Amino acid sequence: MLLKTNQNGFTFIEAVVVAVILAVLSAIAIPVYTGYVNDSQQTSVDNLAETAAAAANSFVRKRGEAALTLEALNLSYNEGCYSIEIDKNSDEITVSGHDKSTTVSY
Repeated sequence: MLLKTNQNGFTFIEAVVVAVILAVLSAIAIPVYTGYVNDSQQTSVDNLAETAAAAANSFVRKRGEAALTLEALNLSYNEGCYSIEIDKNSDEITVSGHDKSTTVSY
């Protein structure tokens, strides 16, 4: 008489095949995701730079350049995440953040 054993679960080969499939998918997805994150961070820096340049341009046209400061521009930004520098000699604003940087003229 043969004993019937109940074998449930995965074989070692099936588990290895699943692990390989997951590794291949991860190898494709992680660089794509990193690219999206980098693009969004650069876009964020670019947008803040354009906003700062527009605010500086408006300020200079209305009040003159003498008192142009970041406080005078009244920009809303996360100071821990971004830094903004105004170069009054060249009429440029540089915005840095997330290891990205953009310089725009106003």
